[in-house]
Amino acid sequence: MLENAGLVALYVGMHTATRIAVQALPRIRRLAPKAHLCVYRLYAPMNEALLRRLGVGTVLGGELEPALVSVCRRLRANGAAAGTQMSQSEPVINLGRIQFEVPDRSGLPKL
Repeated sequence: MLENAGLVALYVGMHTATRIAVQALPRIRRLAPKAHLCVYRLYAPMNEALLRRLGVGTVLGGELEPALVSVCRRLRANGAAAGTQMSQSEPVINLGRIQFEVPDRSGLPKL
C-alpha cells in the first residue's frame, strides 16, 4: 500500500506521538522503501538526532507549512527515487509568521 509513496510525513505534536513514531519508523521504511520520511511539529526538532538516526530526512517545527510545501515541491521536481537521498534545505524551526488566506464565508451561517 505504501510501496510507491514518495513522501511519508508523521505528526509528532506530543510525547506519546513521538514514541509511537519512533516505533513505527522502521516498519514504515520497510513498507515505503522509496519514500522520503518527514517528521513535523513540536516534538520533531527536540528529537532531531534520534529521528535522523532512524532515517528521517526532514525535521520541521514551528511554523512549518511553507517548509512542508517546499519539501513536496522539491520531491516532485527531483523524482520519487531521489526522495530518500534529498538533504534538508528548509529550516528545522521557523518562527516567522505565515499569512493565511481568510476563507470566504459568504453563504454560511454567522459564527
